[in-house]
Amino acid sequence: KILDNKPIDVVVSDWNMPVMDGLEFFRFIKGNERLSSIPFLLLTSKNSKDEVMKALKVGIKNYIIKSNDTEPFKDKIKSMLGAE
Repeated sequence: KILDNKPIDVVVSDWNMPVMDGLEFFRFIKGNERLSSIPFLLLTSKNSKDEVMKALKVGIKNYIIKSNDTEPFKDKIKSMLGAE
């Protein structure tokens, strides 16, 4: 779907997915010239220091731990889209 020619404002991805994980998906997006400028948010339950460091190491700057509180998610999306 992401390779369709439809405009995409932001990508929100889980870390754990069936075909590729969120880190692989991030690398795919950033490695594609047409998609590389799309803001990327990793939404995950992984919150250990090693996992956060792994995400940072591949270049993920926007990382949210899953929670029942939707405000951090909304705030992060607004910030990524420049709509603060």
